[in-house]
Amino acid sequence: MIRRILLLIMIGANITACSLVRPSTPPMAIPTSSPRAAPSLPTAIPTVLPTLSPTPAPRTRTTPAIVLEAIPAPPTSTPIKLDKALPAEKVAIFQPGPGSFVTSPFKVIGRSGPSWKERAELRLIGEDGRLIAKTYAYIMANPGTAGPYSWHISFQIPLMSEAGRLEVRIHSPRDGQLIHMASVNLTLLSVGTPLVHVALDNAERLAIFSPRPDAIMEGGVAHIDGAGWTESDQPLMVEVLDRKGDTVGSGEVWLDAPAVGQLGTFDIDLPYHVEAAQYGRIIIYERSEGIPGMVHYAGVDVRLRP
Repeated sequence: MIRRILLLIMIGANITACSLVRPSTPPMAIPTSSPRAAPSLPTAIPTVLPTLSPTPAPRTRTTPAIVLEAIPAPPTSTPIKLDKALPAEKVAIFQPGPGSFVTSPFKVIGRSGPSWKERAELRLIGEDGRLIAKTYAYIMANPGTAGPYSWHISFQIPLMSEAGRLEVRIHSPRDGQLIHMASVNLTLLSVGTPLVHVALDNAERLAIFSPRPDAIMEGGVAHIDGAGWTESDQPLMVEVLDRKGDTVGSGEVWLDAPAVGQLGTFDIDLPYHVEAAQYGRIIIYERSEGIPGMVHYAGVDVRLRP
């Protein structure tokens, strides 16, 4: 009996010792299942395509060089103010206007006068200065007054086209000498379709303010002043003519204007010489840079004294 008790005690002690030596295993955590969030869709990003530039041509020795420079601002001009108004153009050409293309025949319409025998002389000048055609148009007005004129001009040229100038002249009723002339540049066509422009009435292109008509010039010096505009950058020619139309005094004067084609003034003291008192004329004209001859001509009758 005692042996059984001792045996049970020893077995229990061994079981206790084993339980002390054996490491305890921690309890395993069982994960709890939670609902998963739905994956978010990616945001669409717009695609920007690059701008394609054309492929430049290959450069060679013959490729021209291009130099880019800043363009300066054009200078501003101050217009000239006159203390008196310009008179109306003494010889006006309404048709054909500047830059017209004309074929033969073409009609000329304008206003002019007074003139010698109430006639206006129409002249057509070629690009080399030759006289292509010449005719006369009667001024429809009473003697000594201005009025309209109208006439046709026929011409022949050797080429298909040629630069030309139409001149309209009037002459002094006193002696029949040239007193005024206006002109317009044209393109003459032997074949083709004409293109005729119309011009408006304008102020006098070269107006002589002093001397006045029939003024007395004496002392051998003529004071001449006036206003107008030019189509080229060159001086105006000024002359004193005697009763025969011969030059007894001449000079050049620059138009004081902000730029070519703008209104300006001129002023000159021109020496002259005559042996006796007589009728005379003061003239001023602009020379042409292209077609030989004059572009505009203006004059005033005066009385000359030594």
